[in-house]
Amino acid sequence: MNTHSTEANNGGFPPRPLSYGEQLWCRLSEAASNNGLFAIFLQGKVDPERLERALACAMQAYPLLRARVGCNNNRPSFIFRTQAPVPLHLVPRQSEEHWREIVETEVDDSILPSSPLLWRATLVSGEQHSELLIAINHAITDGFSIQLMTDGVLRCYAMDENILDPMGPPPSYEDYVSNPGVLRLMIKAVPELIRQLFSSQGSVARTPRNSRAP
Repeated sequence: MNTHSTEANNGGFPPRPLSYGEQLWCRLSEAASNNGLFAIFLQGKVDPERLERALACAMQAYPLLRARVGCNNNRPSFIFRTQAPVPLHLVPRQSEEHWREIVETEVDDSILPSSPLLWRATLVSGEQHSELLIAINHAITDGFSIQLMTDGVLRCYAMDENILDPMGPPPSYEDYVSNPGVLRLMIKAVPELIRQLFSSQGSVARTPRNSRAP
């Protein structure tokens, strides 16, 4: 399903360079899936169009949900899209355990940095019970942020309107570290190690040695 999309002037924000940690997550996802997955268990039948509207509201509020990875001034960066179709897929629920099968597929199917968006959602739709599964590249999420996202989606679904306050792009992980110098050096060395281990040819996480971290 992709009938709804977000709109903003130039994505609303300038490109934000990926930190070395975010580059590492992207590089890892090129070698093997590192998808995070969040499952929400819902009672009753879910209206797919209403859910799609709720997801679109979350995309408007949280810019990373409408970001892609691109190159800006020779730096891998988050590019905030002006239009981003809601990545919602609808699957009829076949059994009580059907969602587990889909989870395995979603975890294994890596969300690559080259993807139009760095997340996707699947609604396993049943008459009495439904499951909403959200798969997301770890470069744009952690446990708290995905809970914030799902809370916003559920509240918008319940009200069937946008009740979320828009937020700016979050700082990089390294901005939360009091002494990031050593961390940056360690993280900077890891992509080359991953390249040697997996012989990955991806270039998203490659940064010139003399470049400075954001």
